[in-house]
Amino acid sequence: MRTCMMFLLYFASQILLATVTLALSSDTDKLALLALKEKLTNGVPDYLPSWNESLHFCEWQGVTCARRHMRVSVLHLENQTWGGTLGPSLGNLTFLRILHLSNVDLYGEIPTQVGRLKRLQVLDLSNNNLQGEIPIGLTNFTNIK
Repeated sequence: MRTCMMFLLYFASQILLATVTLALSSDTDKLALLALKEKLTNGVPDYLPSWNESLHFCEWQGVTCARRHMRVSVLHLENQTWGGTLGPSLGNLTFLRILHLSNVDLYGEIPTQVGRLKRLQVLDLSNNNLQGEIPIGLTNFTNIK
């Protein structure tokens, strides 16, 4: 009986730990997206109106989350006239596989934190006004297109 009770307590603690970890991970993605919005749109509140507290971030315009972990896997925002920059928070979207930000009138440099996106397979930053060097971290990606 005692062994059974200990197993149940252990099992319950593992479920709680997984739930807390998932919640923290989701918060990381949400905060990263909000910080990215601020940079991309130069803080203009009318841009990306769905990116707010009334919706789960997986329902925001241009955001697709993986079903298993509910983490951001695709960011597809193109053909906009925001004229913003890429913020370092982009590097916190560690489950990101596809990033489409073509024709968004981005300027500045690609932040080095993009090198943290080890799962990245597609990167489209075409037709922007980006300057500077490609971050060294991106040169290590073997599956990127």
